[in-house]
Amino acid sequence: ASFWRSVGNLPDLWDGTWQGVSDMYESFAGAQYTPAMQQYIAQYKPPDDSTFANCKPPGMPFVMNIVAMPMKFFPAPNMIALYLEDFGQTRFIHMDGRQHSVHLNPTYLGESIGHWEGDTLVVDTTGLVDDSLYQVGMKAITHPAGLLTQPSAPIFAPHGPHVRFVERMRMTDFNTLTIQTTVYDEAVFAKPFSFNPRIYHRYTAV
Repeated sequence: ASFWRSVGNLPDLWDGTWQGVSDMYESFAGAQYTPAMQQYIAQYKPPDDSTFANCKPPGMPFVMNIVAMPMKFFPAPNMIALYLEDFGQTRFIHMDGRQHSVHLNPTYLGESIGHWEGDTLVVDTTGLVDDSLYQVGMKAITHPAGLLTQPSAPIFAPHGPHVRFVERMRMTDFNTLTIQTTVYDEAVFAKPFSFNPRIYHRYTAV
């Protein structure tokens, strides 16, 4: 009973669902890559090398970018469940103060551990399967003269063995949620890289 009373003192992530309104793909302006990843990007041929259309769950972190699919937070003792309509996936964010498992069992959503810093939910995720959809940049596409189509395409790559994401989730007003994600992956980035904040709007039943 005390837990459910305490939920009322937390930022109200629970009412309704959240719909992403940011671009699906991340911007990588200012990213600093390792030499191996610079070579990978130089040789990457979009869309031939894309793993997007493989019918597998997108997994973290890209599952948070699917703007057409809403998500919903559910509070529970020592845990927050985050239902993602895309592929019907549910992220379980452990809120009991644990540390990451010594022997991780990799999954598409990884192992997520969270805590509150004031009104900000901080979620640390690691333990991703090797073939999770992982965007590392954007690359210009050369088209035949006069053919109007997209000027650039996302670059997907394998992540490193110790990839880790730290999300900072905060409501800027009752109907707006921002999620700032920083990726730590020494196999890809020469130093940790922070994505632009992603924006979500709240929708409630009429």
